Amino acid sequence: MSRKTSVARACRKAILAFSNQGTCSESEHQAIEHGYNMVMTMIHEISIACHSKKKAACRDLAKRILHEQHPRIDYSHDEKLIRDLADICLTLRHIMENRLRKDNHKVFDACCFFQFFPLVATL
Repeated sequence: MSRKTSVARACRKAILAFSNQGTCSESEHQAIEHGYNMVMTMIHEISIACHSKKKAACRDLAKRILHEQHPRIDYSHDEKLIRDLADICLTLRHIMENRLRKDNHKVFDACCFFQFFPLVATL
């Protein structure tokens, strides 16, 4: 299992724990922070100006994951990818700061992103 896959799985478990309990333990907080950093790295890779293989691979992975969540949205433009990835990051930041209601649908979106990540990353 790749490091990114294990980070995604741990983050998903931590988001579910937050959703159930309304708060995070220290280890769950750390897992969410690792997930946050991973998504921020994806945003950075997609937004850089050069056309590299790493950027193309990151863009493709993000497109496939987000398409699984939102099949009707066309992710052919980087702006939409970055917008939805940034929304996930904001949700994770609010969870880490205990500023988000546990029944918020954004928590569900973030959880789905990390649920689809290992499935799509192995294709």
